[in-house]
Amino acid sequence: MQKYFCQCREVSLLRAAPRLRGSLLPALLLGAACLPGEAQAQPDWLQVTLENDLFADEDDGYTNGASLGWGYRNLPSFNSDVLPGWIAFLAGHTYLGNMPDRQHAVSYSLAQAMYTPEQIGWQRLIPDDRPYAGLLLWSGSLYAFDVRRADRLSLTLGAVGPIAGAKHTQKFMHRLSGAVEPRGWHNQLHNEPVFAIDAQRLWRLAEWRLGSLETDAVAGGSVRAGNLISGVETGITMRIGSRLRSTWSGVSLIPSRTLNTFALEQLPSWQLYVSLGGQYVLNDITLNGNTFRDSHSVPLEHLRGMVSTGLALNRGAWGASLSYQIGTDQFEGQTTETRFGSLTVTYLF
Repeated sequence: MQKYFCQCREVSLLRAAPRLRGSLLPALLLGAACLPGEAQAQPDWLQVTLENDLFADEDDGYTNGASLGWGYRNLPSFNSDVLPGWIAFLAGHTYLGNMPDRQHAVSYSLAQAMYTPEQIGWQRLIPDDRPYAGLLLWSGSLYAFDVRRADRLSLTLGAVGPIAGAKHTQKFMHRLSGAVEPRGWHNQLHNEPVFAIDAQRLWRLAEWRLGSLETDAVAGGSVRAGNLISGVETGITMRIGSRLRSTWSGVSLIPSRTLNTFALEQLPSWQLYVSLGGQYVLNDITLNGNTFRDSHSVPLEHLRGMVSTGLALNRGAWGASLSYQIGTDQFEGQTTETRFGSLTVTYLF
């Protein structure tokens, strides 16, 4: 994802363009589903996230992820002025829609993710390593929070398989960087629609001051269900920095996936954080393989743990976060570590 260098590659770009357009079309269609009901209701933040195991000096497992996010913060309620009608209707029929004493926020994202075995230069199927899997995903999240408790409810829709365009993205970027050509994508999972529903609750357990520094502890739990992934997760995050009270409600159990954008103010702030998490994963399509067709698969490690650490900065309209994740094995017989890095940049309008 980040092995770029500048050189004249007009021919490569022209050859790759039709395939890249083919992979972007589903993303554009998904993105159209979350346009606001009124043209004047513009998003008030924009976020770009890049995740790659090359930050950890690897090129296998969860090898690459890129997403574009946007949304609205500090909303009095979930209303149709900033939400598509169908999302506003669903929000009004959830438990989050019946919390009038809380602040509200909404976020959306479009993402592409790819998973590969360790030996990407081999053409043959590698039965004891994870499948090649590409994902193209749209997610919408609703938030309701106060000073001590925060709830998030998310819906993810998308597809796994060649339609996600992961093969062409990885081949194109490896060609630009001169990295090993991935030659096993013909073994990837078949095209299949995917979905997941995710509900998370956070509690701000405590806060302290160490001179001019603020510290706090945020604990939480989540449950996910869908053919994309299902399971339960719990974790705790310890933070030190400034203006923690205004950003705590955006803490994620996997901090790399969510920068605290919707609660941020355009004021200088920073934070260092460490998160410890545990999961029980019931199913994961990137390891279990296709739901409705025979495909390559490997046995899941249902119990997982993860440690994440990172630094987040905000100055004026700009925010950035750099984090590193390391986890336990995700499937039986895994021979490489589960680890990746993440870089997120956010602009507040």
